[in-house]
Amino acid sequence: MIKRVFISRSAEDCAALSGLLRLEQIELLAVSLIETTALPFDTHVAKTDWIFFSSSNAVRYFFEVKPSLFGQKLG
Repeated sequence: MIKRVFISRSAEDCAALSGLLRLEQIELLAVSLIETTALPFDTHVAKTDWIFFSSSNAVRYFFEVKPSLFGQKLG
């Protein structure tokens, strides 16, 4: 009987794990079940003390557009 492990991440994110499982003759099924996309926003951010992000994707999308910041703390 073939043993399989499913991980909801892209295969590229699981490359090291895939190699380890292969040594144990376990098949890895790695498929991301979500898709993230950036939403457009005004790059002139209002003056605030803090800017909070809910995910690493949010941070990446935010800084890709090179927003105007005024010394806010980031969290």
